[in-house]
Amino acid sequence: MLRNLTLALIGFVAFLPCLYLLKNLAGLPQQPAFWLALLISWLGLPLLISRIWRTKPDLAALVVDADEPLMLAQVRRAQQQLPRFLTGLEQGELEAYIKYPQAFADETEHLWALAHERRGEEIIVSLASEPLTAADPALPARQRVQLDDIEDWMLIDSQGKTQGGYTLLAMAQIYQRDYGSLPAAYVRDLQDFSDFRWPEDGKIS
Repeated sequence: MLRNLTLALIGFVAFLPCLYLLKNLAGLPQQPAFWLALLISWLGLPLLISRIWRTKPDLAALVVDADEPLMLAQVRRAQQQLPRFLTGLEQGELEAYIKYPQAFADETEHLWALAHERRGEEIIVSLASEPLTAADPALPARQRVQLDDIEDWMLIDSQGKTQGGYTLLAMAQIYQRDYGSLPAAYVRDLQDFSDFRWPEDGKIS
């Protein structure tokens, strides 16, 4: 709402300067200058500014296409390093999390969950946060996730130093590509990860 009001105000204020420039510098007659100034100030200028001044979404809720190459590359990287996670989980000295797809009625979300233990080819988990999609019926407190469904993982020590988290790097790359600079708080959080460095590893080739 505030953004739209600001654009309207800019268009209103810009009308007279546009009219002056078109009449006195461009030498247009009064009537053509008036209509052209109106077009520029009330349509062209707000459209230009709105393209530059895009509302940035919440990075934590950023929607990523299922076939996004940057995300797929980091999912493969996480899966290749999965034995490291399983070793850490079995040792039980670090907080362990996994990311996996959860199907709902209309869509699939990619959720982070606290990993408790491995049972054969499954990980027993509980959700670390509520899904954005309303779960109906509610998801059970504990769930079983197949190893093949794990998209990412994290092992976190008592100082916050984090192994894994590769898809968070992909989220940062996608956000920076589409919306510009990352929020400062997210940049600080990325410094805790040991398997990649930001911004050095955030460059897109």
